[in-house]
Amino acid sequence: MIIAGEVSGDLHASRLITAIRQIDPEAIFRFFGGDRMATAAGMEPEVHCDSMNVMGFSEVLRHLPALLGHLRLARHLMEAFRPDALILVDYPSFNLKLAKTARKLGIPVHYFISPKIWAWKEWRVKSIKKYVTAMYSILPFEEAFYARHGYKATYVGNPSVKEMDDVLGHIPPVRHFLERHGIDDSRPIIALIPGSRRSEVKNNLPLMMQAASRFPECQIIVGGSSSIPMKYYRQVAQTQGLNVVFGATHVLMKHARAALVTSGTATLETALLGTPQVVCYRANGRKLSYKIMEKLLKVKYVSLPNLIVGNAVVPELLVHLCTADSIARHLSPLLQGSPERDAQLAGYRKMRWRLGSAIATDYAATLICGSLGLNIPLEILRPQTQAAPNEKNANPPLRMKTVSNNKTVRILFVCLGNICRSPAAQGIMQSLVDEAGLTDRFMLDSAGTYGGHAGDLPDKRMRVHASRRGYDLTHRSRPIREGDFADFDLIVAMDDSNYDTLRHLAPTVEDERKVVRMIDYCRLHPYYYAVPDPYYEGASGFELVLDLLEDACAGLLENIRQKDNT
Repeated sequence: MIIAGEVSGDLHASRLITAIRQIDPEAIFRFFGGDRMATAAGMEPEVHCDSMNVMGFSEVLRHLPALLGHLRLARHLMEAFRPDALILVDYPSFNLKLAKTARKLGIPVHYFISPKIWAWKEWRVKSIKKYVTAMYSILPFEEAFYARHGYKATYVGNPSVKEMDDVLGHIPPVRHFLERHGIDDSRPIIALIPGSRRSEVKNNLPLMMQAASRFPECQIIVGGSSSIPMKYYRQVAQTQGLNVVFGATHVLMKHARAALVTSGTATLETALLGTPQVVCYRANGRKLSYKIMEKLLKVKYVSLPNLIVGNAVVPELLVHLCTADSIARHLSPLLQGSPERDAQLAGYRKMRWRLGSAIATDYAATLICGSLGLNIPLEILRPQTQAAPNEKNANPPLRMKTVSNNKTVRILFVCLGNICRSPAAQGIMQSLVDEAGLTDRFMLDSAGTYGGHAGDLPDKRMRVHASRRGYDLTHRSRPIREGDFADFDLIVAMDDSNYDTLRHLAPTVEDERKVVRMIDYCRLHPYYYAVPDPYYEGASGFELVLDLLEDACAGLLENIRQKDNT
């Protein structure tokens, strides 16, 4: 039985359902949640989360009879259904009451996504210790918080890491993004992300506009929420020609030179996409409100990048400190090469290392199912948290993929545009093959799942970084062709998005089996689940990709030689 009372909880819980089903295809679910959970579970929710997602004292008071009815129904359902496990997703005011009932019934309680009790309402830890069997955290510092209270929480990874890596695997060129949204302007972009609620937009967008307008060398684009009409944004901003994009906020973030972001998950997403930012949260703007907030909050920072790293990676301008002048002052150095911009990007890298590469829902599913005595397939066991930079990785896991014994081994490397990762993999593998005296035994090529760069040389930055290591990348980009599945023995994908696309394109089941992941051949970097797009981390991103590709190509070659006794 799963309870998710908010839209974000519906998303995460749907992925958890999918992960549990991978382990136990016969699992039966009853749940409170939304449309995504309904799709994953193949049935409708007992209560839809739209009727549970209320915020603010007055709104909760107005909906209190309905909420109490939902709680009674959940308790009755749990008593009748007697689930093997109750899984709660955030939503603490409701869920902790239900946890108490489950404990009385002897039902194990698994809490996925800890309430933010480290920020406020710390007293709730007493209920968690008393009623919650296992707590699964998505923020790395929460383990230490719970440990200080004598309770064990397990960090399972942060869902935004994989979500943003998937986004980076599908980023269109900036010109295509602008054309798609009818924007005829080539100036650098300042992205405004004013929140998903009307109150947030009303409080933050006017100040963001005032500050960003001081930089006429840049264009302003707002990332809009689908629940708010275009008319409202333009009315609040008092700009009829304001460019607002819907359904493309992450692409906007990535293509922006810098962003102004209302505090929340968007600050973490912006950081993972590698865009410098200023965090803005105006609220009612009164100094008294700020003082009250200081007393209530138990943390030094409010934005996730700062909380994860433990210091001021991004500037936080809160309440009365959030003015057009202060925003512009912090934004200015981020629009150009500067120590402030470099410091943020360095902080992002540290944050990314701390978050690790574990896939949160997969890891949580293995722990929940393992606690019930189910056997966990090896291929979905948790990837370990990434080692810190320069830390040696001991005992890398065994990679299981192999290729068949052929006289000539034909390998095709594939990424999105075939201008960065896949041509680099081709060049590195060719170098290793030549050094081993096996040139005649291999036929190597690369391609992209997207054909927009056809005929282009690899990205200049990748060529520069690769040349420093002795690799000359001269391949011209080309799209994947149906005939490739017949022409090659092995088709090697750089990330999960490429992998899924290639398996979908494969004409036959046998061709589908030729598709493998590049990362599965790494031996020295066991804590990555993909070869990431390098663009969002600057020079270090390209160096990381080359490190991973050198490791994976060496592992792939060794794998083939062992198979063929070459």
